[in-house]
Amino acid sequence: MRWKKSLMRIPSLSSLPLLLVSRSSSLLLPTTKTNSKSFVATACRNSSIQRYMHGTNNKDIMYPPVSEFLKDAVTSSSSQQSATTTTTSQPMAICLGNPAGDADSIISAIALAYIDTALSAALCSSEKDSTTTTRTTTTPIVSIPHESLTTQRPETKYLLQQLAKIDLNDLIAIDSPNLPTSASVSLVDHNSLTIPDKPDWTVTAILDHHIDEGQHMDSCYSPEQRNVAFDSKTSAALVASTCTLMVERFPVSDPFPPSLAILLLGVILLDSVNLSPKAGKVTPRDEAAVQALLDRTTWSELHLPKEILAKEDDKPDPTKLFDILQNQKFHPDFWNSLTLLQALKLDFKSFEIAPPRSFGVASVLQTMTDFMEKHNWMNSTDDSTCHEFITSFEVFAIMFFSFSNSAGEDTGPQRQLALLAKSEESLEEAADFLKQQTALQLEEVKRSNFDHMYLICFKQGNCKASRKQVAPILMNYFKS
Repeated sequence: MRWKKSLMRIPSLSSLPLLLVSRSSSLLLPTTKTNSKSFVATACRNSSIQRYMHGTNNKDIMYPPVSEFLKDAVTSSSSQQSATTTTTSQPMAICLGNPAGDADSIISAIALAYIDTALSAALCSSEKDSTTTTRTTTTPIVSIPHESLTTQRPETKYLLQQLAKIDLNDLIAIDSPNLPTSASVSLVDHNSLTIPDKPDWTVTAILDHHIDEGQHMDSCYSPEQRNVAFDSKTSAALVASTCTLMVERFPVSDPFPPSLAILLLGVILLDSVNLSPKAGKVTPRDEAAVQALLDRTTWSELHLPKEILAKEDDKPDPTKLFDILQNQKFHPDFWNSLTLLQALKLDFKSFEIAPPRSFGVASVLQTMTDFMEKHNWMNSTDDSTCHEFITSFEVFAIMFFSFSNSAGEDTGPQRQLALLAKSEESLEEAADFLKQQTALQLEEVKRSNFDHMYLICFKQGNCKASRKQVAPILMNYFKS
């Protein structure tokens, strides 16, 4: 694969460690069990990449199609796996999204791996003697099982296969038997690694837009490593999508590779609800990212389907693209095809405050009425596995979001919230705490108990409040 042509001098790694200082001017070294050599090397590379990102006239990188990069990453991953079993080489570099594995997590992991591999290659090519710099191929890991990607992520599958021409078999999923034992991990779309059986995976970079849980501060602290676009004071995300952070990470003077651009564009449009201010998600940074993608991409190279093209143009029409992806994601036939457990796990995140206290939040893209009627919850869950899943948490929340009613009529955005718990006392306390949060505008509409569980249902007046806002409120409840 051709990643570069050497036309530009990039700072030597040996000149960069002094950049890695905290506000107290002390060198950022690990304070707990961490591979120190790996930490410093990765941190230095992150700093040099940050410098290079914001350079001008960067003409020494040639970007291949994303599909070609992924094939190369699989090959490189196998080679690195073999090397780590026989030598003392550095841990494998990987990117990983959150366990829910939505489009933002999967695409941003691919994008970050692609961008950092390209910049690493350019950094390496700038070193004439190459004694201080070694090219690093960063491998994206899909954070859900491969079967879930192929059967339960229609909008992501459409982006990858139909638009970017990517073979899904070239993606390494979290259930792969060949995951590395030791890895330097860049987290995207979340900031706390939750894989218990990988003690030698060290988090060395974070790009996210959720509340910062304060994890991995020993190995990931400096601004070059930790980019969390979330205002904890207002509980507001500073970008609608992690893919916006990927656009910002890309060298400012370079044209975007078309296959990367269409992936990023599609996800930002999805996450911002087509840049709609009414949805309350879009920010000026998302708008700037979309404009940059549209303006700095040679779209004619991609041969996009006519169904998403602007009239008499090779450029994608954002509204057409959004409508197709939205339809894929919200289609009733898709949601009705899922079992109860599949629907709850499709976009689910868990939060552990202090063992054994924890809660889970599932996002479901149906009305609460349609969901409850389909799964007959008022009688019994009749699925022991699902019952165990829900009751493994002290409180289990389901956030419903839709744009139409059961008759298919467009209603605009609407939200409902359901809280479940095996303890009536725990449920009442959590419900009372949430009702006091005026920002949510909750109105109780139903309560019931069934199958040794208790349920309270709410209509949510503020449709702009998503899981990014509700989860921090529940965290505050458990901490108090």
